[in-house]
Amino acid sequence: MLACNTFCFCCSLLPQQFPQDKPIITVFPPIRHHLVDKQGTNVISPLVYNFTMHSDLGKIVQNLLEEFWKNPPTLAPTSGSFPFVSQLTEMMEQEEVLFEQFMSLPQLKQIIEDKEDLVKNIEELAKKNLQMEPILESKRQALLEKYELLTEMKTTFEKKMQRQHELSESCSLSALQARLKVAAHEAEEESDNIAENFLEGKTEIDDFLTLFMEKRTCCHSRRAKEEKLQQSISLHSQYHAPL
Repeated sequence: MLACNTFCFCCSLLPQQFPQDKPIITVFPPIRHHLVDKQGTNVISPLVYNFTMHSDLGKIVQNLLEEFWKNPPTLAPTSGSFPFVSQLTEMMEQEEVLFEQFMSLPQLKQIIEDKEDLVKNIEELAKKNLQMEPILESKRQALLEKYELLTEMKTTFEKKMQRQHELSESCSLSALQARLKVAAHEAEEESDNIAENFLEGKTEIDDFLTLFMEKRTCCHSRRAKEEKLQQSISLHSQYHAPL
């Protein structure tokens, strides 16, 4: 509000590095006031000069307007370079003109350009992701196949290890000794049966001698092997006895 009951307009220009850089607050048309410079257009309030990134621009403008209401400025003499108040009023009534001026602001143009660049980058990234999807799916399928193969190989390995353990147990020294002992006993029983059949007259002497000698020889051979194996077991136990 001016002293002559006319209006002035305040405009806040935000630099690209705002809020790190201070805003520029101007008035239009040029006025005379202690918060405005000699040209009558730039606000020189301490609140503007001491502006930081933590300052509240809205409160600063509100304080400036309250000061103008308390101490109304006067209209400064105009030159050919400034529009008259009537021209500004006419401009305010023309929304299209104001919109064009608003759209021509450098800050707004920069925001629009940044938005377009961001949308373009997002679209390019989405295209790349779609192009990579078949490759990723193929690699995922290959990984699943290798995992299944690994599972099968693990199962086969565990079965073979179990079989090896069983064979190792069956071929141990103690197991062999037990088998030899049973086999020697079986050969001895068979030779006794052959002798009984001969005594009962069920077998000829030639057959008796052949069969009996064969079973006895087998029995003595198995007993001798069983005794040697027992010696080996005892010797092995001595060398591997716990300390």
